[in-house]
Amino acid sequence: MYAHWHGLRLFSLGSLRAYSRRMRATTATYRLLVVAAAMLVIASLSGCTSTNPADPTVGSTSPPATKPASDGLTLGDGPTTLSCSQRSGGSFSDVDSALGGRIDLDLLSGDPWSTVPLARDVNLTVPADQDWLFRKSPITVAAGTESVTVSVPDDGKQFLAWVPYSIWTSGTPPDLSHWSQTSITIQPCADQAAGFLGGVLALTASQCFTMHFQTATGLRDDRQVRLDGQACDQ
Repeated sequence: MYAHWHGLRLFSLGSLRAYSRRMRATTATYRLLVVAAAMLVIASLSGCTSTNPADPTVGSTSPPATKPASDGLTLGDGPTTLSCSQRSGGSFSDVDSALGGRIDLDLLSGDPWSTVPLARDVNLTVPADQDWLFRKSPITVAAGTESVTVSVPDDGKQFLAWVPYSIWTSGTPPDLSHWSQTSITIQPCADQAAGFLGGVLALTASQCFTMHFQTATGLRDDRQVRLDGQACDQ
């Protein structure tokens, strides 16, 4: 009986020790798993709360407003000279309107226009902040070697807008904000009259203003004009 009990006790104690060892191993493994899981949770939370540099091209709640193509443009920023190589194709008759027969300009012809169109209505690009009128009025300069300067008052009410032939006939209506000035010097062709396409911009058709013509040697001629072609004393 004792032997049997002693053997049973020995067996039970040995089993208990083995079970204890397995439990310690299991507990250690469990602790390791718990620690690892906790680290993963912490890392995950850290990743969720960290702030990354903002991408300025993504997530904008108020994108820049799209403006019309003509908004923000300014007249008077065009080139101040036109050369013989920029003239219109074809031949031109002798000129006799102004500056001792050196200049011919439709606006000086005395041909009145009952209605002068808005520049944008004839597909020309101009600043959108005002209603710019446009009178198509090509200019012809007689053959010679002496440059001619044409100018209008620099008060923001009228501009000259003569354009190189290649620009005017490109198939795309010219942007007159790139081809307008209050003073333009024209270098004529030595062997033939040279014509330049374009016209004159103004804010009103009935307001008189002075067109000033001058050669390089100082010959001068001033003309009072209105965009509608009417006489200034009307």
